Amino acid sequence: VPTGTSVGGTTTINSGTCFRTPADVMRRWRFEDGIDGVDPATMAPFFERVEAMLQVGPNDRKHLGAIADIVARGADALGWSHEALNRNAPGCDGQGVCCFGCPTDAKRSTNVSYVPAALERGAMLAHHARVEEVLLAGGRAVGVVARATHGKQGRIRVLAKSVVLSGGALQTPALLLKLGLANSSGLVGHGLTVHPAGSVHAFFDQAVRGWEGVPQGYGVDQFAAEGIRFEGASLPIDIAAPTLPAIGPRWTDFVDRYDHVATFGYMIADSSRGRVVLGPNGKPQMLYVVNDYDRRRMLRAQALLSRLFLAAGASEVLTSIQGVDTLRSVRDVEALEARSESIGAHRIDTSAYHPLGTCRMGSDPRRSVVSPTNEAHDVPGLFIVDGSTVNGPLGVNPQVTIMAMSERAAGFVARRVEGAPVAPPRREPLPEVEFTETMSGTCTFTGEVAPRDAAFTVRCWAPDKQSMFARLADAEGSCLTLTGTASIEGLATGRVCTGTLRMFPKKRVGTLVYDLDFTGDDGVRYHLHGEKSVSAKTVLSGMTTLRTEVALADSGVPVATGTLRFWLKDFFPWLATFRFR
Repeated sequence: VPTGTSVGGTTTINSGTCFRTPADVMRRWRFEDGIDGVDPATMAPFFERVEAMLQVGPNDRKHLGAIADIVARGADALGWSHEALNRNAPGCDGQGVCCFGCPTDAKRSTNVSYVPAALERGAMLAHHARVEEVLLAGGRAVGVVARATHGKQGRIRVLAKSVVLSGGALQTPALLLKLGLANSSGLVGHGLTVHPAGSVHAFFDQAVRGWEGVPQGYGVDQFAAEGIRFEGASLPIDIAAPTLPAIGPRWTDFVDRYDHVATFGYMIADSSRGRVVLGPNGKPQMLYVVNDYDRRRMLRAQALLSRLFLAAGASEVLTSIQGVDTLRSVRDVEALEARSESIGAHRIDTSAYHPLGTCRMGSDPRRSVVSPTNEAHDVPGLFIVDGSTVNGPLGVNPQVTIMAMSERAAGFVARRVEGAPVAPPRREPLPEVEFTETMSGTCTFTGEVAPRDAAFTVRCWAPDKQSMFARLADAEGSCLTLTGTASIEGLATGRVCTGTLRMFPKKRVGTLVYDLDFTGDDGVRYHLHGEKSVSAKTVLSGMTTLRTEVALADSGVPVATGTLRFWLKDFFPWLATFRFR
């Protein structure tokens, strides 16, 4: 996990890729963390401000390089979705070293966008100064003390009406742990997500010269629903050579033919979780173990990229898996997939990026570090605004998300400074298993007061009973297929719906998760998401009560929320349909 120190933070050395927060991630924040006011419609103004400041737009085609043509060709042959990525580099000239500092400042990293804008408005910047203390008065944060780390070793004392910590997902929790602040939940440093990543190399007869152009300008999102996203990762030879998957004569041959090598990468929306603790000299140290589910997805990503390159005409494919020979055909890829269960995570050459979530945001002080306003639950006036409060993983590059959540937090900080109330916006091969259930209740639409009647009846089944019950022991749970009908007064009348029911036995919140898609009477596509939370204390109520949200399927914008219940009268009809066959 590469880290460093720079005015402008990691935006100075990132790829410049810009994604808005996926709608399903924001829905997770609302359901699991109680963070109101985070949905595509409410967040749109914040995204727009960020995109305007960064001048976000699609890459210029001439700077995408030959790798984009290769990836597009392979993806088309396989029927996969692909696209040029949006970036924050309007004046890019394609030098290909975005990840090592833009030599022309064409990339709108914060050192050429937000920081100068702040200085023009009267802000002061102290660099090479390390915060050692957060000043408190009456339990409130009222300033900081920092020590100069370069040149004259002086101390800097700043008093303020509010304090904002933005050290990132590694340094912020380390500071809080050293100071013993904001940790009544015991969760400071916990919940680390990192987007494990890797790459695959392929030789082509044509010259590729992947270092000419944007290193990460193109992407494949076909498998985003699985938490696997493909994005470019081409590097100049002097940077790539030390990391190539070969030694000796094989390495020499690789370097000699590097102009014919195409490289593309992947990242995983990890289900593994890590932790930041204090290491030697109080520096942050990461503890992180890749679980088996993520190991399988990393191997799947290696195989999928290999298939893509072969479909694009590669003569040889080199994975980033130790002990795996060069792949020259789809049959070789199939052989790799067949023995993937015997390949440990330690054999996959892995880097990781986008650390998030170590100062969790949530409405419950027992399960989070900061409130939905970014203010620490334990310390009034202390705001934490950085990736540590973004509950990951996102499954996409996070810079726009972090910035948009910072734009949102700025309003709460301003209210605290002005003495106004700080409150977030509110919204109102064995036999298969099979059963049919009916749930009914009400939904309240945005802008309405009176609830509308709602009901749905679905048939649930698992085609592979053995797989289902084997996975019940997995943190990822099992998945059943749903088909049926959905009815919501004034919106859908017995409309056909399809989707999934997922079961997560190890989760306290969202143990049973329903996702249904249907077309309303108005011809618009809708998505219904519902969650049941089953714990030892609420077995009966949890099993019978489904919190729901109806959203526009295309944009993810919520249109209604409500509660559906499994009534006693429906129990015996349900029991009559329950069977293994």
